[in-house]
Amino acid sequence: ILVVKSSSSGSYASLCRDSRTADVVAFDAEWVPDFGYGSDNPISVLQLAFPASRRVYVVQLGPLGKQLPQEVKLMLVNPDVLKVGFAVNYKDAQKLIRTGIAVTQGSVVDVRERCASTMGLAWGAEQSLSLRRAAGALLNCELLKDKKCACSDWSSEQLTPEQVHYAALDAWVALRLYYLLH
Repeated sequence: ILVVKSSSSGSYASLCRDSRTADVVAFDAEWVPDFGYGSDNPISVLQLAFPASRRVYVVQLGPLGKQLPQEVKLMLVNPDVLKVGFAVNYKDAQKLIRTGIAVTQGSVVDVRERCASTMGLAWGAEQSLSLRRAAGALLNCELLKDKKCACSDWSSEQLTPEQVHYAALDAWVALRLYYLLH
């Protein structure tokens, strides 16, 4: 797990290298919770998991001036790079757009529906399927996901070790589920 919050860091350079050569990447995003009516906080953290390097990057957008590296931007719009996520639904796609992160939607695979089908859940039940439940049933691993961490301040300059671990797991487990089911 590499945290990226400075364009002069080794983790930034490594992220750029992985982005240039990727053909598959798993992603997820975190933001300060939208608790109030009409609240629409931008994405604060973008997680990217690369199967080839076996690295997960937790990219903090605030310290990077809310700008992703050019290599990451190009990867996300490249239709030949498969983008894998869990429950990357309309709401998430809109949040990405409003944050200024372009992703070619035709190259996005949401593994939640395939997980629900494999688990024998009734049609429509995938809407309530959590990553934790899918990981337990299909990967036989228990994700300890703390709700307090999920609702924490993702825009903080210094993420806690718990936040970094939580964020990285979301992308990595989506990637594992993709390879299990495809």
